[in-house]
This record gives sequence, C-alpha cells and structure tokens, in this order.
Amino acid sequence: MIFTCPGSSTWYPSVRSTMKRFWNIYAGRRHPLPAPDRLRENPPALAYTWKRERQSMAVGVPGDSRTGVFLRLVLILSAAGTVLAGFGYAVISERDHRQAVGKQLESIAELKVLELSLWRKERLGNGSVLQGDAYFSENAGRFLLDRNDAQAGAWLLSRLRQVRAIYDYDRLFLMDSAGAILSSWPETGTDDPVIAAAAPAFIREGAVGFLDFYRNPADSRAYLTVMVPVGQETGRGILAMRIDPERYLYPYIMRWPAVSSTAETLIVRREGNEVVFLNRNRFDDTAALRLRFPLDSGSELPAAQAVLGNRGLFFGKDYRENRVLAVLTSVGDSPWFLVSKMNLAEVDAGVRDRRLMLILLAAALLGAETAGVLAVRNRWKMEALGREVETKAARELEMAGINAELENRVAERTALLEASNKELEAFAYSAAHDLRTPLRSIDGFARILQEDYEKALGPEGARLLGIIRSSDQKMDELIGGLLDLTRIGRIDPNIAEVDMRACAIQAYRSCADIAVLGDFEFEVGTLPEALADPSMIARVWTNLLSNAVKYSVPSDAHKITVTGRTEDGMNIYSVRDRGIGFDQRYAGKLFNLFQRLHGVDQFPGSGIGLAIVKRIVERHGGWVRAEGSPGEGAEFQFSIPILERSQP
Repeated sequence: MIFTCPGSSTWYPSVRSTMKRFWNIYAGRRHPLPAPDRLRENPPALAYTWKRERQSMAVGVPGDSRTGVFLRLVLILSAAGTVLAGFGYAVISERDHRQAVGKQLESIAELKVLELSLWRKERLGNGSVLQGDAYFSENAGRFLLDRNDAQAGAWLLSRLRQVRAIYDYDRLFLMDSAGAILSSWPETGTDDPVIAAAAPAFIREGAVGFLDFYRNPADSRAYLTVMVPVGQETGRGILAMRIDPERYLYPYIMRWPAVSSTAETLIVRREGNEVVFLNRNRFDDTAALRLRFPLDSGSELPAAQAVLGNRGLFFGKDYRENRVLAVLTSVGDSPWFLVSKMNLAEVDAGVRDRRLMLILLAAALLGAETAGVLAVRNRWKMEALGREVETKAARELEMAGINAELENRVAERTALLEASNKELEAFAYSAAHDLRTPLRSIDGFARILQEDYEKALGPEGARLLGIIRSSDQKMDELIGGLLDLTRIGRIDPNIAEVDMRACAIQAYRSCADIAVLGDFEFEVGTLPEALADPSMIARVWTNLLSNAVKYSVPSDAHKITVTGRTEDGMNIYSVRDRGIGFDQRYAGKLFNLFQRLHGVDQFPGSGIGLAIVKRIVERHGGWVRAEGSPGEGAEFQFSIPILERSQP
C-alpha cells in the first residue's frame, strides 16, 4: 500500500479505481465530472467534486430534484400495488374456500335428505303392508269386536312381536276407536296419551300416516308414531307403531362424514309462528321439541329462514349466536326442514394462516422496496450500492420462493377439497348402485312366487306380490334416477357444437308414443347453436319436452312451442306448453330432488328429471327457471353461455 502527500505524482490505487467508476456512471450527466487524468493532476478539483456530489446525493438527487420526486412516487405506487394485490388475493382466497365448504355442506345435506325420505317411505310402507294384509285386518276386526277372542288375540300378539323384532319399533299398540289399548308389545312399558288422543282422527281418515314428533307426557321423551287404521266395517281400530328417534334417527342426523368441531345437521318444523327444533343438537342434548324461536323474515337464524322458504347457502347466526355458513333445504313429503351448518370461524380457519402470511409478505415487500429506494438515494457509496443490489436480488429470489410455496399450498388445499367432493359423490354413487342388487333379488324372487305359486297363494297373495313388485320397481326407478344425477356430477362435459333445433326435434319425437304425439301441435322457432355436451343437452330437451307432453294430455290445448334467443352473453331456450300448469309459489321446489307438485297416481314419474336438468345446465355455467299458472300452462327456460369456438 502506497501513501503520498497531496500533489505527488503517485496516487493511492483504490482512489484511482474509484474515480474511474464515477466517471463511467456519471459520464452522461448535465454536470459531468472532470476526466480521471485531469483529476489526478488536480487534487483540489477532486476534493471539490467529491463534496459537490455528496451534497447532491444527501437530498437523494444526483444534481436534479426531479429524480427524488420520481423515486418517492415509485415507492408510493409500489406500496399501493402490493397492498391492493395482497388484499385482493386474500378476498378471492377466502371466497373460493367458503364456496368449496358450501359445496361440501350441500352434498352432505342432499345425502341426509335422501336418507330421511327413504326412511319415511319405508316406515309408511310397513304400515301400508299391514293395512293391506287381509288376514291381519280380519283378526284385528275380530279382536276389536270381542276382546275375549283368545285365538285372534294370540295371533295379533305374535304378529306384533314379529313386526317389532324386524323393524325395531319402540312399542306397538292396538287401540279401539276410543283410543283404549287392547293389546301391545312389549306388554309392559310407558303408555302414550298422545297416541290415544290422536287415534280417532286417523281412524276416521282411514289412511296410514305419521304422528309427527311429539313429547310423551308420561315419560317426557320425544317419539314419532306410524298410525295404521285396521279392522273391518263391523269393528275398526288403529295399530300405533311408536318410534324412538334416539335409536337410529338422531344418531344418523348428528353423524358427520368428516372431522369437525362445530358442524351439525338439524331438522326443524313450523308450529304456528315459531320454528321448533326436532332433534337434539351437538351442544344441547335437551333441544328436541324444547328449543324454539319466533319466525321473522329478517331473522338471521338459518332454521327460521329454512321454514320461511329460503333454500341453498345462507350466512347467519345459529341458536348460540355464532356466525355460521349453512345449507337450507326441505325433506320431501314431510313437514320437516333440514339445516346443515358449520361455524364461520372453523370455515375460515383454513385461510387464516395464509392471510397472516400475506401480511408478512406484504410487509417484507414494502421493506424491500423502501430499502431499494434508500439505496438509490445514497448511491454515492458505490461498494455499498453493489452489495445492496445483490441483497435485493437475493430477497426477490427468496420472495419468489415464498410465493411458489404459497401457491403450492393453495394447490394442495384445493386438491384436498376436490378429492373430498369426489369422495362424497363416489359414496352417493356407490350407495345407490349397491341398493340395486337387493332390489333386483326381491323382484326376482317375487316374480318366481307369482309365476310358480300363484294358485297356492290365492288372489290376495297374488295382489300382495303385485304390490311388492310394483314398489320394488318404483324404488329401482328412483335409484336409477339418483345414479344418473350422481353420474352427471362425476363426468366432465365433452364440449362440442350442438344444433339445438335438430336436438329439440329429435328429443320431441322420442319423448312419447306416436299415437300421443299425433294429437299435439309442435312449433320450433330458430334456435341459436350452442357449445355444450351433446348427450347432456339431449337429456335436457328430452326431460323438458316429455314433461310438457305429459302435463298437457289432460288439457284441451295440445300445443308445445320451443323458442330461443341470445341475451347478455347467453343463449336462452324456452319450452312453452298449454297444459295444467302449476302455482308459481312452488316454482322454487320444482328442481329439488324428489319434489313433485302432483301425485304419482295422477302423473307417473320419479321426481328426479328436473333435478337432472338443473344439474346439467349448471355444469355448463347456465341457469334454469320455470313460470306457470294453474290451468294456463307452463314455460321452462334454460341458458347456455356463449363460448368462443377454438381455432383448428
């Protein structure tokens, strides 16, 4: 290392290298530095130049104040962009996560509604079989006329034991028209004055029905009872099959298919101007028939909104004043409404950690940007500037790695949610598929009995076998529809160009017999083509047009009109008939699973067709709606988004 006095011809080497770097950096400035050779020959000029540059850099501007303003503006815009981007990502992430949890709740609610509907039909079916059993009715009538008929009483008691053993009823009562108990099994147990009071009304009506949830004053427990009018004209009574919901119904309703600390399912009904909870819940074992709230259209209680007709996803407060995400639906052919819910605190737990990470990331980015601007303002320290640039680059690489890690975590969470949804759909598909095997066995053995032992069974036995086979076939049809609905949710649409007019005409020709279609006037206007799955769209046309024909047959006007239009980026198609129509108040129920506005004896069907239509249209990103008026016909509309055709 060499030291010399000022004015000496020998210089400290690092000073010369520093001056060369300054010359290269500031060569294009308004006030350029003197050339290195001149500075070497003039040390006072060097000292003056260093002093002037350090003064100019102290205000962040190398000779021009406008540069400092620009740097401040860059810092402000970068900070605002970082904050807005982080806030937008947090909002979108929270929304998408809530939608995914909502889909899970909808799937669970659909499965539970299906199970409850099947359970109710099975219990009513038990009662119908006993009511239609001529031998049971004969012995019941004899015993009702003469309580001393030991043979009839013994036979009835044996039959009651069999029914209870097979179907696990809590207790069975045979009562006369005044509600007095003639026989029961078990013979000892808690009586039920509620059943006794309701018996005369069911006997007068003569139809099998439910005595819905009630609390027995004799033991303060909640029960349901299947009421079966029995006997003959000379002696009528009722068979009451009491059900303890604690054995199967409540455990099934409370069961949740995934680990959760707050999720639960509730069934409720309306009583006057109140909503009543029918099952014990997760946080209150005494809630059944005791927990009730007044009905108010502005209420945030999901149970109240379900009773008032609200359906689908709902954000509100539960009976414990906790904010919840809930799915509201009704249980078909019953006064029950079902609520599946989860606390929002648990729903948002999955995004809370990501939100904190975003805050830390935004703070780190702002710090990095501020450090970068300060480094530029103090660029007179050349060596420090180089190290700062390297540090900033390393930070950016680190932030890129953090971003990549966050994206991987988001992708993993999304994949887990998708896998969960697929598992729920696979479970529904497998359950429905496995139910078909015993149904086919029942139908096969019933057919063998009908064909090979018809004479031995007699007319009444043949009639009962016919009822069994008919009920079995109806159940098979319901399961087939459920399988179709689940299959649609599992298969991705195969998008192709569809001639909607030709598709509608072909669906009309195949939706009914030629003899029936011969009485109809069918008009098809110009329909815009659509980009959709051809087989799924053909299913939509077939279901809508077959309904139009079916519900137009009883009317005098046999005319069906199909039209189409384009509006707001959507192709909208309409099917209009002049049939029996429907009450517009119930339009929202038409597309629910197993929902029907007319009885099966009037118009056959499974109640799944319109649910399939809705699922297909929504899989394509469209909507479906219905309008109608009793006696004036109905109009069903659905939309398909207008997509751009891919270039070959």
